[in-house]
Amino acid sequence: MKTICQKDTNISLFLFEDDVKVTLHPEQISIGEPFNFIISDCNVSNVEVYFNVTNQENWIAHKYLHNGIEWSINPNFIPPLIP
Repeated sequence: MKTICQKDTNISLFLFEDDVKVTLHPEQISIGEPFNFIISDCNVSNVEVYFNVTNQENWIAHKYLHNGIEWSINPNFIPPLIP
């Protein structure tokens, strides 16, 4: 697995399988090859991509932090409301 995390907070924003290509660009990130989608608010200056991370079975964006070595729970995470 690989995760895209905010540099300043270590918040995990996205989690992808190892075979999904993640390409960092100066102004965006492209996902897939050929690319399936673009993440326009993430780029080389504000995120890190960590490779070979363990899978978190109940992963939700913003729930976990990753520091490049290990996962931890985000103490500021608020679960989404489910209607």
